[in-house]
Amino acid sequence: MRITGTLLAHVPDVPRVAAGGTQGIQGSAHSLGVAGLLLLVVSASPGGGTDTGIEAFSNGVPLMREPRVARAKRTVVYMACSLAFTAAGL
Repeated sequence: MRITGTLLAHVPDVPRVAAGGTQGIQGSAHSLGVAGLLLLVVSASPGGGTDTGIEAFSNGVPLMREPRVARAKRTVVYMACSLAFTAAGL
């Protein structure tokens, strides 16, 4: 109910915010160029895969062999290192 009320309270602001977003994208396209925007989008897309991997891991913890906690902790360390490596490359 709170979420619905909040959304309905902000519906009148949608056209103003959308227009501001369009102007921001056009300004970025002008300063970076289309190739720069495409490079930005392509470089940011691996982050979505990382989020999906974290969710898949959390759903698979019950399927791990014993000791689950130790294996899950080690896996989280590997995932954190991988995410840090990916983010540092961006």
